[in-house]
Amino acid sequence: LYHTLSDDNSITVRSDRDVFADVSSIDHFKADGNAVIHLYEDYGPVDSSLFLQAHGFVPDENPHHCAIVPKSLLLPNEKSGDSSHQKNARHLFQALKTLKLVYPGAEVFDGIEDVCVKQNLEITEDGSTVGRKRASDSIAIATLLLDDNAVALETEGDSFPSWSVLKQYCINAINSGDVESIEIRCARYPGSDKLVRGVLRKAARALIREDDIGIEM
Repeated sequence: LYHTLSDDNSITVRSDRDVFADVSSIDHFKADGNAVIHLYEDYGPVDSSLFLQAHGFVPDENPHHCAIVPKSLLLPNEKSGDSSHQKNARHLFQALKTLKLVYPGAEVFDGIEDVCVKQNLEITEDGSTVGRKRASDSIAIATLLLDDNAVALETEGDSFPSWSVLKQYCINAINSGDVESIEIRCARYPGSDKLVRGVLRKAARALIREDDIGIEM
């Protein structure tokens, strides 16, 4: 299909092959009896940046539009000299491998993947694509095990177990090696959804600050 911009700023789509349409595709008939057919092109769940790069236009409404948030902003700052942090990082890697959230053959934790986040702080295709696990689970586990400050920001006023208790539940589950327990205790614990949104919001703000500094320079 080819996209061309008309004089009235509308986009005309031309096909280089035959198109088979049934009666349901007919919009109306012209006076000469010829049918006017509407064709609908489905690009799939595509971010607007790809529309611009590959097709030369951006749709007015795109439910799949999202912004890339790099993995470096999704994990708390590492405390390389802190032995408890290193131990929790090993627990994190073990949990991710058990839940198949990282490559099974991985020997070293290389962070979680970049995510594409919508305006409402949802991660696109979060576990909805065959063969891909929920990125939000990875963020929830990393936040629980590595970020002691997240609970004060995101769960204040909620009647959840204490942060230390939730973390210990998760560690116990990891040590047990039981997949279901790890998923419940480490990825889907009380308040995990709210915490993940908080991490994404914080990362988005940091990304905006970085862009603002880059523009000023």
